[in-house]
Amino acid sequence: MTRVAGVVLFVVAGGLLLTMGGAILAAPVTLPLMYVLVRAHATRPFCVGGAVIGALTAGECAWLCVYVVAGEPQPWVWLVPLFAAVGTAVTFSARRWAPWRSRARCW
Repeated sequence: MTRVAGVVLFVVAGGLLLTMGGAILAAPVTLPLMYVLVRAHATRPFCVGGAVIGALTAGECAWLCVYVVAGEPQPWVWLVPLFAAVGTAVTFSARRWAPWRSRARCW
């Protein structure tokens, strides 16, 4: 079940990245859901897919924040999104113990 939900979420989030601002509007929903799905189904493809799509989404949101607050000041207009994207990619791809998953794999 998590595999199908994850693939659907990745396709939707990737499609929103191709639109003009769709990923920014949906980021409050897609980023936390992607993080939970990557943690619930922590396989290499899910970690890589979540890291790439999440990093692009976070970078786009960070760019919008800098652009709205300060305009286009160099180097902040590209440096802040870069740090946001790298931080998100590291967070999504890091292998951690998932406290909600028991050793018995109940679900």
